Amino acid sequence: MSTDALVNTLSKLLVLHKSLLLLAKQKTEIIKAGDMDSLNNIIKEELKHVQAIKKIDKERENITKNIPFDDLINEITDQKYKNKLEQLKNDLMAELDQLKKQNDLNHQLIEQSLQFVNISLDLLLPDTEAIDYSLNGKIDNELTRISTFDSKA
Repeated sequence: MSTDALVNTLSKLLVLHKSLLLLAKQKTEIIKAGDMDSLNNIIKEELKHVQAIKKIDKERENITKNIPFDDLINEITDQKYKNKLEQLKNDLMAELDQLKKQNDLNHQLIEQSLQFVNISLDLLLPDTEAIDYSLNGKIDNELTRISTFDSKA
């Protein structure tokens, strides 16, 4: 295992996660503004970031050969690299935690927006239960009685 390659790969992952967190924060403001075009654009950018993260994480897996990270750190004898890897690990964990919180907030905002849309639609649609049906199956409400034409007159 190349320690330099691992440090480099983890540094790339950290940069990508920081950028993804920035996009998530921008997404929050876009959701609040209700700008669907910008929301679609930022989702596309997020997908690009996620794909890049998957690629870099695959590189990390190849370097570490699926050995647990804490075990790798314990095997390293050079204190400089050990400290650097510990710092990268902590920074990456903190970034992931912030990203999770931001995504949870965005999820809540989207759910609230959907609830608002559903309530608005319910207010706009007529209440179909308010219409009475007579025994012969014809609609019997105030509107139909007013619009009936008396041909005998």
